[in-house]
Amino acid sequence: MQTTVPERKSLADDSTFFKKLFDDVLNAWHSQDSSKAAPFYSQEPNLNFFDFAPLKFTGWEEYADGVQRMFFDNMPPNSSGFQLSDDFQVKRFGSGAVTNATFHFWAKMKDGSKIENDGRVTTVWEKSGDKWLIVHDHWSFPFSPK
Repeated sequence: MQTTVPERKSLADDSTFFKKLFDDVLNAWHSQDSSKAAPFYSQEPNLNFFDFAPLKFTGWEEYADGVQRMFFDNMPPNSSGFQLSDDFQVKRFGSGAVTNATFHFWAKMKDGSKIENDGRVTTVWEKSGDKWLIVHDHWSFPFSPK
């Protein structure tokens, strides 16, 4: 896991660095063990994180517990997948950065139901010492009227 701050040489360097960092976050979540994702997140207690459901989680602990309970406890191991699109973007400003991308997600739940959808994610990063930590995530699926 590389979270140390690279020397800023170009926008391409930022893109390469944050894309790798984001891939590491995805791999940690894909393990279905939220403790593996914890090192990527700020532990400040009042930060808001927006996932697919519910409306919000406040603080890392609530986020980790909620994702575990709502998703991972209801999914068999290795029953989901995630494909990031090629539109990943980063905007770095001082000690902060914002990344965003679209993705395709699929999962099979323990009850046999399936989830599959295209979505979007925006992540806000803050430099803390020599590491970049996530201070806000916003994952969502666009509204699709039937």
